[in-house]
Amino acid sequence: MYRKIIFDLDGVITSESAFWDSAALTVAEFMDFPMDTPAKLRETLFCRDRLIRLVKNRGVNSNWDLVYLFCCFFETTPEAVYETIEKSELCDFALYEAAGRHAALKTGKSYEEICRGGQLYREMADSFQEWFLGSATFEKVNGKKARGSREGLWLMEEPIVGREKLLSTLSSLKEKGVNLRIATARPLPEGREPLVRWGAMPYFDADGAITYDYIRRAEALSPEVPLGKPHPYIFLKSYFGKDFPDRLILEEKYEKDFSDCLIVGDAGADLFAAKAMGADFAAVLTGISGEDGRAFFAENGAKYILPDVSALPSVLEFGEEEQK
Repeated sequence: MYRKIIFDLDGVITSESAFWDSAALTVAEFMDFPMDTPAKLRETLFCRDRLIRLVKNRGVNSNWDLVYLFCCFFETTPEAVYETIEKSELCDFALYEAAGRHAALKTGKSYEEICRGGQLYREMADSFQEWFLGSATFEKVNGKKARGSREGLWLMEEPIVGREKLLSTLSSLKEKGVNLRIATARPLPEGREPLVRWGAMPYFDADGAITYDYIRRAEALSPEVPLGKPHPYIFLKSYFGKDFPDRLILEEKYEKDFSDCLIVGDAGADLFAAKAMGADFAAVLTGISGEDGRAFFAENGAKYILPDVSALPSVLEFGEEEQK
């Protein structure tokens, strides 16, 4: 019986559509592509979502990183970006470095200026946040002047399984005595506000609700080590709680028995982070790959492969009978 279940948000509880659409708008802005509807831009720039599926299976779990990779590798067409990344066979941090060095060579700028986390990356992240949050919320949250007057795509977000089924699932898990936690690459407030709006936040332990803000602070202690997934930091922080010292996590000075913990995610980066932590992993097929992700998760050791989060209570009741 699992004592704690840690959920990723995007592709698991929250739909990713608003994120991918915001990423497409950001790419169009930075690359001076003709603006169109978010859906049409996403279809064209991300090759009918094939590029999204590709990078997620390479451990890329951030829309900021998707935008960064596209802009760094773009030469002629979106399809060429896809082919470049596919042929490279690189994953997560090695892929980011290759993208930065390629862009530095292409533009004549220094690698330090154009690398992931550098000035260009921060500008892309700000643009993305404004498309997603809207200009007014962006200014309020970030204390920066907005570029334009945007509504914010996050206002249209709904749970993947619908509000009623989500709340019923969370209630059932709580009734079984499970402590529910969140580990998401979303920064505040976008990691919290949708859950509040849907009435889901009270089901989660506030001490284990970890967002990108914690990653950013921890990285200041060890700048040479990126702590986004597939690094297990965010799941470890969620498991131990907000007050558990980051120094002990980075130095791996903690109890390493996680047999009481189940991680729920939809992407390769989630799975790899759970494996690095040493926790069981339940894959849900509600992410960008859908049913096509089943083989990937099976090949890479997911303990459970589920249609969506509503199947979790059955996993706890029947265990091995419900996997894959």
